[in-house]
Amino acid sequence: MSIFYGRETLLGEVLVCAEVGPREKNLIADHQYEVCFFLDGESYAEEEGGYSPHSWLWNLQDDKDGEHVLIVNISSFKEQTGIASRKVKVEK
Repeated sequence: MSIFYGRETLLGEVLVCAEVGPREKNLIADHQYEVCFFLDGESYAEEEGGYSPHSWLWNLQDDKDGEHVLIVNISSFKEQTGIASRKVKVEK
């Protein structure tokens, strides 16, 4: 799984995309799953109806400046899980 957002320093609102790799995509193609976002290990946002690639609009207004770790967790209802993380820098 990969996470991409298009720029190194994040400001305002950012479109975050999470995509399951081609080999793994076949495992979840016919199954419902959810996408969970964590910031610095804390639950941040959740989308029940997952798809790949999955886009999420992240509003950084209430987040602290500095470096953080964004984690995306995709979990199927058949107990399959994919996790990816990425270091991000927030500036206001």
